[in-house]
Amino acid sequence: MKYAHLVVGFPIYHYFRNAILSVIKNDKNYKSDLLVCITGSSSDENKIINYIKKIRKCFPKRKIILKCFHGIGKQKVGILYRGNNFALEYCYKNKISILNIIQNDMQLMFWNKTVPKLAQEIFKKNKFCTSLSTGFIRMGSHPDFYQQNHKTNALFLNTINKSYNLIFSKAAIGDWGLYNINKLKKINFKFKRNETFIGNDLRDKKNFLAIYFPLPFIGVIPWPAAVRNSIIYGSILKSKNLFLGLTYKDSFLKLLKLKKIPFQEDWIFLQNRNCLYPHVYTHISLTNYLKLILKYKYIFNVKFAYYLKNNKKKHIINFFNPFITVPNFYSLSYTYLKSRLFRLLKIFKFY
Repeated sequence: MKYAHLVVGFPIYHYFRNAILSVIKNDKNYKSDLLVCITGSSSDENKIINYIKKIRKCFPKRKIILKCFHGIGKQKVGILYRGNNFALEYCYKNKISILNIIQNDMQLMFWNKTVPKLAQEIFKKNKFCTSLSTGFIRMGSHPDFYQQNHKTNALFLNTINKSYNLIFSKAAIGDWGLYNINKLKKINFKFKRNETFIGNDLRDKKNFLAIYFPLPFIGVIPWPAAVRNSIIYGSILKSKNLFLGLTYKDSFLKLLKLKKIPFQEDWIFLQNRNCLYPHVYTHISLTNYLKLILKYKYIFNVKFAYYLKNNKKKHIINFFNPFITVPNFYSLSYTYLKSRLFRLLKIFKFY
């Protein structure tokens, strides 16, 4: 069974470097192709290209394909899907069974021969599943995850020798995760418009549903900058400050024993910087985040915490302490106000 990895996104050097390194570091199988697709234009593009040239020299046995796409898309995702569709076509032509898509602000946490085998088994036992969601569940994004998604009856999985209650997503497919290439080829699938559209379209027309992978292995870096119409919103941390770590060295074995998919913040920490728990994103909706705090009473129950460099969790009470957040409260406020200012300027056609 052949599989490939795709790293795709807007050209931000430190993000691409981090994502590419995570694949090379964790997947030692040099027979698996690594596709890198740059979607958009920035001053970092040449730096990324030169970095890939160095990586090719360091790992000559690994096939690394680079493709650059320029332009600005009309949708929220820009021209991201040109990279995704290029990868699909590549897999169709090269008889690759499984494609693992990683966006540039993500990181591969671990990988071994069990991952593609388990994915293949789930695909075979679920006729209407074309993709698997591979990320740890983010508390800030999905606080009601177990209430909002549908759980199946226990299914015995030979690959891990245990029964597992697979969780089906409300949508049929996302724009990153593990993909069954043969099933997608049969329905002539293409990424288009946005994640909501493709997820609902495939669900309504083909009755497909995505499944959450029992062993999540993708982490989203804290504080990723958002890109809209080739404009970067937020601060970009350098590569050395982006490396994520798993809380437990034997996490793979622990994940196998869990009855539920863990929240990302329970298992992932930022190795070289302090970060809030749960992770806060630079392009957050401040109103929604405050509602989240009030609903779960993190502050009042002293459950709001951040991770130190030594991987010890320290609880805090005051969210607005400007000295412990990354980025700190001042830069977070600046980014938030700046994005709102750009929105107002666009509304009144000044920008």
